[in-house]
Amino acid sequence: MNDTAMMRSFVIKLNKKTIAPIAVLAVIVVLVVIFSAAGVSEKKSEVNLFYSPEENGAVFFEDDKISSDVIPAASVSVVKYSEDKSSCCILAAVGSSYNLYYVKNGEYTLICEGAANRFAIDYTGSTAIFYDNSGTLKRYTASGGKIREIASGSDKFAVSPDGESIIYNVNESGIDTLYLYRNGSSTEIGTGYTPVAVSDSCKYIYVIGNSDNSLCVLDSGGSMKSKLCTDISAGTVMFSEDIKTVVFSDGEYTYMSDEGKSRVRFCEGQASPVVNESFSITCDSENTARIYSSENLCDMYYSVSNNDGTSVLFYIDKNGERTDIDEMAENMIVTDKNEIIFLNSGGTVCSFSKGSLSELVIEVSDVRCTADGKYIYYLNSSDELYALKKGESVKIAAGVEKFYVTNKDILLFIMQNGDLYASEKQEYGELIDSNVYSCLCTGNAAFYYKDYSVNTGYFDLYSSDGSENFTLSAEKISWIM
Repeated sequence: MNDTAMMRSFVIKLNKKTIAPIAVLAVIVVLVVIFSAAGVSEKKSEVNLFYSPEENGAVFFEDDKISSDVIPAASVSVVKYSEDKSSCCILAAVGSSYNLYYVKNGEYTLICEGAANRFAIDYTGSTAIFYDNSGTLKRYTASGGKIREIASGSDKFAVSPDGESIIYNVNESGIDTLYLYRNGSSTEIGTGYTPVAVSDSCKYIYVIGNSDNSLCVLDSGGSMKSKLCTDISAGTVMFSEDIKTVVFSDGEYTYMSDEGKSRVRFCEGQASPVVNESFSITCDSENTARIYSSENLCDMYYSVSNNDGTSVLFYIDKNGERTDIDEMAENMIVTDKNEIIFLNSGGTVCSFSKGSLSELVIEVSDVRCTADGKYIYYLNSSDELYALKKGESVKIAAGVEKFYVTNKDILLFIMQNGDLYASEKQEYGELIDSNVYSCLCTGNAAFYYKDYSVNTGYFDLYSSDGSENFTLSAEKISWIM
């Protein structure tokens, strides 16, 4: 029974003359539970970070709302986000050392004074794993604010997506010993391995063999399940969100393996998924392993970079079959409907969806689109901005320098004279502000930079929830993180 039918069944049984207020309340509660179970949930807030020389630190936002706090930092070295950007860890220079901070819900927590530059935040954003300056491996749990010491003498680790399990090595008498940390204790599971990734259940543990640079899969006890590749490429190893599927390269070809089974070759060169912002995170201390928001890394677009900045673009379907799309694609955007919009080498806007490739408009220099792909915005070689819907193009403006699309599908464009305009669908623009340098559109917010100084590099920062209603949030900001 679907949600509508379930609601109707409740309504039919109600008698208007006999329903007491408490009964009505009970029905509402039941309906809330039904829709919650159906997957209706509020989108999590995102962290957005900027640096302020005036404040000598990082100012941070929960979506478009700036926090009253400033994270102390002479500079910021590294920022790592959870998959949904609801939390992050920041490595900031303070004096001659570095501090590690955890940020979530508009608040920050100092979790290590004197931190090393090797750290990770788990996929869910609930845990941070890091080394202090003495080389001690530690785990920070956000829910209780606790820090637990894991091991000393370690220099590499990988953390599971839920943050509950860690694999790490310790050099013991010149031999790298691999340990699995789980449920508060560590167990030795092998020697001569570099940790890469571990699943929540620890059923799949990925390591690189130090003797032959091989990508191997171990079980939770350290027994070898399979050796997937010898002499693996130094590039990124990519995982599905449950760590069951892995995509990797030997430098010559790219392969996929599911559940530790034999690898399947699907392209020449080193390929990676074509994804939009906030879609994957690193899960190890060496930044070589990434976890993607995908069940099995299929039903996705992949690309292989060409030397001229374009990419070979293709699609891997649910069965692992490949469909070639374009040899020299650029400006690739994946919509919510898993359609990809891109430019080919001739400057033509193309669309690929459900096995069908379409050429939409020619002589284009840049392209953007709404999240559902319904409206496509493009800039031609004469700096004219158009909106395209169902094959019909409508001119929005001429003399456009830059343009963007927000999370609320509002088109923002900056004229060559610095005027910022906002437009929706195929409407002509409304003036928002002048002397605007650039914009930033994130998952839940939009920002623009006004009065940029070439001499100082400073600008004033305005923010909105993705609508055209911007407010001044901070002054003399120097850069975004």
